[in-house]
Amino acid sequence: MIAPSTGEPDRPPSEAFQIPLKQFVILSPFGPRRRDFHTGIDLRGRKGGGDPVGASRAGRVIFARRAHGYGKMIVIQHADGYLTRYAHLKWIKVKVGEQVQALQEIGIVGATGRATTAHLHFEILTPARRFMDPAPWLFGKRKTA
Repeated sequence: MIAPSTGEPDRPPSEAFQIPLKQFVILSPFGPRRRDFHTGIDLRGRKGGGDPVGASRAGRVIFARRAHGYGKMIVIQHADGYLTRYAHLKWIKVKVGEQVQALQEIGIVGATGRATTAHLHFEILTPARRFMDPAPWLFGKRKTA
């Protein structure tokens, strides 16, 4: 599903990431939880479920189906090697190999997989395939190493 690390050092993204939902509440941030590590952020749309999900950036769809724990999930690879993941979807509206534009509708918020309520689980992976906190890149206040 996800390519192994390229062995290259991480570099800053070449362009901004857009917020994939028009209206939302952050349900769960990136980082440690009681028993595990949360590799993305959870966003609940205004409808709770059924909100359209937009691609955070332009790219090519490399995965669009069910994945263990994530439910219905889409993975988009971007020109600079970054990946974005969109999980727990009710519906997937794109196919593998499809080129998408920033904010193009790619799916609908749902509660598939290991979800207790309808929400979007959103992740950003670096070119070296490390998870990074999406919040600073979506909402500002970025920290770079």
